[in-house]
Order: sequence, then C-alpha cells, then structure tokens
Amino acid sequence: MEELLNFDFGKVDNPHKNTKKVFEFKPEMLDYQFDDTSLRFQYIKGIEDIEERIREMAKYLRTEIIPYDFPDEFYNWYARDVLGIKYTKYEINDLKREYRIKKKRELKKIQEEKKKQKKDKKKMKIEQKHTKLIF
Repeated sequence: MEELLNFDFGKVDNPHKNTKKVFEFKPEMLDYQFDDTSLRFQYIKGIEDIEERIREMAKYLRTEIIPYDFPDEFYNWYARDVLGIKYTKYEINDLKREYRIKKKRELKKIQEEKKKQKKDKKKMKIEQKHTKLIF
C-alpha cells in the first residue's frame, strides 16, 4: 500500500536559485516624495542652463512624481512652476503661434484625406476574386 502512495516527482533543480542580483544604488532611490530635501531635486536646481533645468525637472516629474500620460506641455508648465521660472510674454505668444500652426496642419491633413476618399468613391472599383462557376 505504501508503494502506491509514494509518488516520485523527481528533483527539480532551479538554476537561478544560487545566483544573486547585483544591487546598484542610484540617487533616484531616495526620492520618495517631492520636497526640497530630495537629492535629485537639489541637483536639478543646481543646473545653470535654464532650458536644461526645465527639461530635467519635467523628466523628473514624468518619471517619478506624476507617472501618468499627460501632454508634455503640462510637465513643462509644472516644472516651471516648481522651479519658480515664469513664462515671458514672448514665450506665451510663441506657444500660441505653434499651437495655431499645429491645428492648421491637422485640419489641412483631415481635409486632404476627405478629398482622397471622395475621389476614390467616384472611381470604379475592380475586385479580383477566384470564383467557380457550376453549370
């Protein structure tokens, strides 16, 4: 009876059992919250070039603080707000101009697609099919 209940499943050797992962320390590991004591935040505040500082802060916000799928404009605006860098009148006008140009290009592209669809409807369509005729 004991022989019937004794199942032999064999040994299962895990080749990854004895391997250890190498631990790498990164400054981002210390960033648990968004405050002035963060190492990465202090590094970003220390960057001299304003554009580079805004770019790095937006990247930090996108990856660590607000990891959602917001547009890039939101992250740039929030990065400027956190760093205390205000938009100038010329930058605001430039952003408006770029937005208008982008919208016009999208509208033009949509109109061209509609024109193509109208032209395709007027043409005679030829379909090639393999059919069997039975008499």
